[in-house]
Amino acid sequence: QYYVKSSEFFSKYSFTLGALTVHFRLLAAQLEPGNLKSPEKKYTWLAPPIYQFENGEVSIFFSYGPLAGAAIAPPDPPHNRQTLNRAMWTLLREKMAAQPALAPLFQESQKSPSPLEAHLAKFTRRRNRDFFIHKDLQGFLSEELKFYLKNELLDSADLDPHHPEHLAAALSAAQVVRETAGQIIALLAQLENFQQKLWEKKSFVLKTGYVISLATLRDNCEKDFFAEVLHTCAGN
Repeated sequence: QYYVKSSEFFSKYSFTLGALTVHFRLLAAQLEPGNLKSPEKKYTWLAPPIYQFENGEVSIFFSYGPLAGAAIAPPDPPHNRQTLNRAMWTLLREKMAAQPALAPLFQESQKSPSPLEAHLAKFTRRRNRDFFIHKDLQGFLSEELKFYLKNELLDSADLDPHHPEHLAAALSAAQVVRETAGQIIALLAQLENFQQKLWEKKSFVLKTGYVISLATLRDNCEKDFFAEVLHTCAGN
């Protein structure tokens, strides 16, 4: 199997509440390059100026990344998505208290959270999925199908010679499941094989360069040339 780390995805998020339109805007996101996994946990958190309200539209601003060094101080640990969502809700309610038109965002009931809290939960949901590409998905699923047919659909009781109709019914059901599952497995294997080809595709080198230390230059080149290199480096 190949391990593949999918990259985070971000999209615009807006909703309406009566005459009020709310936009969640992501101002900055710290992402790991390539196929690396981040050593730090990342969260969605409020960012300055927190919110803006004008002409019936309110924009709430966020950043995505580690909480260390956040422009707006996060709550004390431990951190998870639920506690941070509640902390953002509380902070926004304090900041928006002077705007009566925004009060409906924070109306809670015994059976459901406030509209703002519900939409925060959707917006901050995990944005990526780590997944595997199987090198032989069709073979693997075919073996699993055989195991399922033998252990789940065919029972030793169906082999009773006094009730041949039971065996006929079991074989008929197994045949339908086998044909249907076979088509599904073939489709999934085709998609998986295509992903495998993309993963194994050779990359093209667009540019190469060399790195050499100043100590190596000093020991292996003329003094005038080395002085010119130092002058160029100082200018950069």
